[in-house]
Parts: sequence; structure tokens; C-alpha cells
Amino acid sequence: MGNNFLYLGNNIPEIGNNILEIGNNILEIGNNILEIGNNILEIGNNIIEIGNNIIEIGNNIVEIGNNILEIGNNIIEMGNNIIELGNNIQ
Repeated sequence: MGNNFLYLGNNIPEIGNNILEIGNNILEIGNNILEIGNNILEIGNNIIEIGNNIIEIGNNIVEIGNNILEIGNNIIEMGNNIIELGNNIQ
């Protein structure tokens, strides 16, 4: 539900606007989102994610990696096997 979607893959329910998703098993709730990967859960706005096995809750986030759990805002993260809770993380 929303506007301006482009997605390639399977099992990709989305709620929001301006979303581009490439991969499988992606759940998206938010606006202005780019996701490339598999097994991704994302709730928030203004997010870029590239990787696999990612859970993201927050706003203004850039993530590149695999096996990531992040809850917070204003985060830039690159790496693998990351768990972070907080705000303004780089």
C-alpha cells in the first residue's frame, strides 16, 4: 500500500512511499527506502540497506553488511554481525 514502488523478488509486502527493493523475503514499512538483499525487516524512513539478514527499526539510516540488528536513528554502518541500539552512530 502506498505510492512509487519498484520491487524485484518474492515475498515483498510493503507499506509506504518511494520504495525500491531487490531481493526476497523483505517486509517494508516506511518512506524513501532502498533495499537490496534477502531476509530483511525494515520499519522507518530515509533508509538505504544493502545486505542479508537485516532487522532495522529507525530513521535516517545507511547500512551495508550482513547479519545486522539495529534500532535507532541517524546511523551509518558498514560491516557484518552487528547489533546496535542507539542514536547518532557512525
